Amino acid sequence: GSDLNELYSLIWNGRFEEATTRLQPLLKKHPVYNLLYCEIAVAIFLLSDKKENYELASKRLSTVRKDCSALWKMRKPTLKSYMSSYKQGSGQIEVDFENLPAISNDAELVNEAGLNLKHVSSALWARAILAELHFMDSAIKFRQQKYLKGVMDFKKSWNLFKECDDTLTKLFTSEQALNEIPHLPQIRCAVDFGVGIYQFMCSVVPRHFQFIVEGIGFKADRAVAMDLLKRSMRCETAIRSHFAALALGWIYAFFYYNYDVSNQILDLEIDKAPESGIILFTSAYVLRKQGKIQESSDAFLKAKTAMQEVPAFQLKVDYELGSNHFMLLEWNQALEYLTRFLDGYDAEAFRTYCAYQVAFCYIMLENQAKAIEYMKKVQPWVRKNYALDEYSGHQAKKYLKKNTLSQFEILYQQALVSHEACNYNSVLDILEKAKTEAQNAGDTARYSQLRGSALAHLKQFDEAKNCYMEVVNASKDVLKAGVNMYALPFSYCGLTEIAIVEKDASAAQSYLKKVKGISSSYEFETFLQWRVRKCEDDIRSMK
Repeated sequence: GSDLNELYSLIWNGRFEEATTRLQPLLKKHPVYNLLYCEIAVAIFLLSDKKENYELASKRLSTVRKDCSALWKMRKPTLKSYMSSYKQGSGQIEVDFENLPAISNDAELVNEAGLNLKHVSSALWARAILAELHFMDSAIKFRQQKYLKGVMDFKKSWNLFKECDDTLTKLFTSEQALNEIPHLPQIRCAVDFGVGIYQFMCSVVPRHFQFIVEGIGFKADRAVAMDLLKRSMRCETAIRSHFAALALGWIYAFFYYNYDVSNQILDLEIDKAPESGIILFTSAYVLRKQGKIQESSDAFLKAKTAMQEVPAFQLKVDYELGSNHFMLLEWNQALEYLTRFLDGYDAEAFRTYCAYQVAFCYIMLENQAKAIEYMKKVQPWVRKNYALDEYSGHQAKKYLKKNTLSQFEILYQQALVSHEACNYNSVLDILEKAKTEAQNAGDTARYSQLRGSALAHLKQFDEAKNCYMEVVNASKDVLKAGVNMYALPFSYCGLTEIAIVEKDASAAQSYLKKVKGISSSYEFETFLQWRVRKCEDDIRSMK
């Protein structure tokens, strides 16, 4: 009801204290309030990365989980009786989300068989909420790098979501349940969101984290994921509709590169909650991905203002603002934000790459002593299997050998961040200067691959293919180039993407095979995996 919507809007707008105060007297009323109570604690931990917030979230989750399990045990028999006599139809009914049936919550809701329909509803809620609680628990454990414990919750959560999904699929084969069970579309919205997120995540898990999804025992399907998230988003009266929209905003931008759809979704969400730091933050990321760096910084600043209650998150925004200046090669401005972040933030996320960025700014500003100081921070902070951490580690090691980087490396690094800022013409200009500075096969390969990528983004496909082929033709030497051999798989992937644009399915397939044939670990492998999965989808839809 209106209580719930007001509470939810407080949470989305980062007003956690007020939401908590208003939730307290409602906790005995309905399990959904307990879910929100947990969600606030989990959000504050994930936004702040502070250990004391982890303890609080963890404690709150286990208390609410006990209550929810007890409620489920009490209501399960009613749900079982309801399901055993439910007359299923043949397919799924179409739900009109604009005109959902109004079921009065005040009346005694008892069906012909004498079953209390409110109890049927609370059984379904209890199960769906248990699934969410286990999911939140796994998320905070993974964030604390407690992987084995996290995996157990992750699997429990999936089993519960799957069970809820099976039950709801049966109930939605006829209009009957929709017309008599309170909140049924809202419950399904939460379950659609959960199953959709699992289907998507498990379909793109990087190789090093494959163990998390092993044994969940289903073949992840991205198409199913997208359908479920869209259906979840369309049920706007439900609490998970916003999350589904946010997830779709990310996926369309970062997986499908479909910025039009991503921005459409996020703009609608910003209209509904113009003060929401979480939505503004997401929007800022998507704007950056499109190369709209100034607009991205504006959105980050708004997100920072909106999150007064979580100062640690405001520091994270400083990091993002510094990164935006870094991408524009504005070293002094970048330093101001990045050092503020490093000095104030005590968790592990971002700090390794940030220390490397700070060191690189100092290299560009010719302050060797400071560059050395920050490069020395990098190595001890590297977290295994985190792409940017490992990359920073390799770069620091390279630098500290001679306390300097080669002229090629300095230019290549600038071209790399300009590429990230979508400044493809300046990538080509910088690489032009770097060309004569290349010292070995690794340098030449990285030069050609990055040049090919910039040209492909500028839709100059023939020239791009020539650049990629330069890398492929030197593949024997490139494979021996140590950490720089990543130029080869990236070139094969670039060739695959161009073949897809040119509708040449068999070329696309054979290049993709080459990417997958490279078995040794390489720099940025995680990032490339996403592109590989998208290529698989594109090739499948060409047939």
